[in-house]
Amino acid sequence: MVRTPEPDPNHYVTERTRMSGFRTHDGQHSDRMPIKRSAEEKKRLLVQLKEQQAQLKPWVAEGVKTSLAKRIADLEAELRAAAPRR
Repeated sequence: MVRTPEPDPNHYVTERTRMSGFRTHDGQHSDRMPIKRSAEEKKRLLVQLKEQQAQLKPWVAEGVKTSLAKRIADLEAELRAAAPRR
């Protein structure tokens, strides 16, 4: 009978840590830092979100509808605040 070596219990961990390409780096978007968008990008995003909101089906969860409405309201407020004052 051939005896196979026992598997290393930390093998999976060591294999995963070798793949350092998936780790975060300082300044990366995954660092929970807000994404900086220009006013033009915000306007484009606002149009997209309003289109998505208009296309929502009636059976979509209320939480999704509320979240989308809040995001639209936040973007509108940001654009109003950033608008040049005369």
